[in-house]
Amino acid sequence: LTRTGYDDLLWVGHSMGGVLLYMYGIRHGTRRIRAAVASAATLDYRVGETSFRALLPHRERLARLPNIPFGTLMSLSAPFHRRLGMSGRGDLYNPENLEPNFGRQYLASAYEDIATGVLLSLSSTFGPRGFQHPDGLTYLEEAGRFTAPLLAMAGAKDQQVSPEAVAATLGRVGSKTRRFML
Repeated sequence: LTRTGYDDLLWVGHSMGGVLLYMYGIRHGTRRIRAAVASAATLDYRVGETSFRALLPHRERLARLPNIPFGTLMSLSAPFHRRLGMSGRGDLYNPENLEPNFGRQYLASAYEDIATGVLLSLSSTFGPRGFQHPDGLTYLEEAGRFTAPLLAMAGAKDQQVSPEAVAATLGRVGSKTRRFML
């Protein structure tokens, strides 16, 4: 904002972008966030169902790697996505929302490799106190500090971030103006 000359901003964050929105607002305040949209974002994955739970038993093995080559694997497998059963499962995208050929293009270009430290940090959301920063700040416990007007959006068929998890986070923020959209 300093470089732009604007006093405030409208923040739209999807998935990790929404999580960062919450974390920034909790840690630094929301004075300069005029309004916010968080799509498919939660501070607590313990609520509802999520496909991320399947990764928990593998934390120790994943910790030994510098990164998880997720984007590379998606890109390499994209030409074969139908044969591999990647279309129609709905855990990476809802096939009802995309034209068939776009699914392959999406898988080939929409993902990046994931730094293992980020993935391990994200796994703290399954702990008893939810998302926790390495310095000890527990974002779920401090969610009331997020006070910007907020629209929280969830996908009815989202297998990574359940509508229940999105709604639960919305219920904990301190925003006077807040709305849930499914």
